[in-house]
Amino acid sequence: MKGFYASIILIMILPVLHLKGQDHRCLSEELLQKRLEENPSIKAEWESTKAFLLENSNASNFISNRSVITIPVVVHILYRFPDQNLSDEQVYSQIEVLNADFRGINCEIATLPAEFKPLAVDTEIEFCLANTDPFGNPTNGITRTQTNIPVFDPNGKNIYYTDMGGADAWDSEKYLNIWVAPLGGTLGFASFPGSNFPPAEDGVVVDYTGFGTIGTAEVPYNLGRTTTHEIGHYFSIRHPFAVQNLDLCIYDDGIEDTPMQGPNYGGSCPSYPQYSCGSSDMFMNFMNYSNDACLNMFTPGQKANMLTAIANFRPGLLTNNSCSKDPADGFRLEIIMFPNPANEKIRLFTPFANIPIGALRIANVSGQLMYKNNEWPTMQSLDVSSWTNGIYFVEFYCNGQTWNGKFVKL
Repeated sequence: MKGFYASIILIMILPVLHLKGQDHRCLSEELLQKRLEENPSIKAEWESTKAFLLENSNASNFISNRSVITIPVVVHILYRFPDQNLSDEQVYSQIEVLNADFRGINCEIATLPAEFKPLAVDTEIEFCLANTDPFGNPTNGITRTQTNIPVFDPNGKNIYYTDMGGADAWDSEKYLNIWVAPLGGTLGFASFPGSNFPPAEDGVVVDYTGFGTIGTAEVPYNLGRTTTHEIGHYFSIRHPFAVQNLDLCIYDDGIEDTPMQGPNYGGSCPSYPQYSCGSSDMFMNFMNYSNDACLNMFTPGQKANMLTAIANFRPGLLTNNSCSKDPADGFRLEIIMFPNPANEKIRLFTPFANIPIGALRIANVSGQLMYKNNEWPTMQSLDVSSWTNGIYFVEFYCNGQTWNGKFVKL
């Protein structure tokens, strides 16, 4: 809503709490405000950026199909102990999540209430791990640095510089730099475009326990949505609630189709509906603080804001052809069943990005429906101990795609 743009000078800086269980899932807004307070000379530039985005981000200009843009990514892994050194597979899982979330094909989107379904949008933004570094050398888009720093302070600069125990950014005009490191409880933060961040510090930072969907990823932030959220900031969009959860129903993100709200829903997965500020809250929007399992959508207004910010403030990302992913690859739906044959229980899960929610059907060879669940969370196991021995056919439907398989009950 536009009320935000008149509010910036009224927002006061409150103490930063690095506690994952509290409201600071994300420190991007707080760090931005701190930066503006400490550097009054850049405030005019920031105000100009906001005004430009507000004037030029007309959602109606972006909702039709356009050419998909692909953003080259480099992931800098900083670790002190071996268990903090994320596997390549964990990084891949995060890229899968980003592509599903930004293309609007994550399976959880099927659970959207009717009120918000028309607003769920394909941003037509995809991501790839860079296959060429700034010097033209081949790469897998992942760097690894062992550090003697146990916890990186979000208020400090160490994480951005090799000689300070961190990792130097690749050319931030051409690559989206993501640093993954122990942050001492803070889940993530990012630099906003047009806020005059030093190029060496321009990018996204995520705690190693909130990155990807396997390995070190910890419930309830184990579905990769922290990185989705922070990249939203990196592409200019804001929280739909006030800084520090001030329930004033005055300050929000400046975007018309994200309802103004009071609470940030940090550390929760609320039931629908929730109301504040005179309307139903879009607590499932990626820019909220809800647990990962609840987050599943961007809106047309957010899409327009992001595309405008990329074109005008991060255009170098559009001219870098260093990608290890074919944008046509798209979303793949696949289910693994284990053990197979099964005797008492069988697990059904996806080997890829997130944990999809879809419609699961299991029938026997006679066509009798043995199990049905329209919101199947596929990381759970199914008790088949009482079923008759034989072959069973499995169908899983999610977001327009169907996967079919079978297992044997012994």
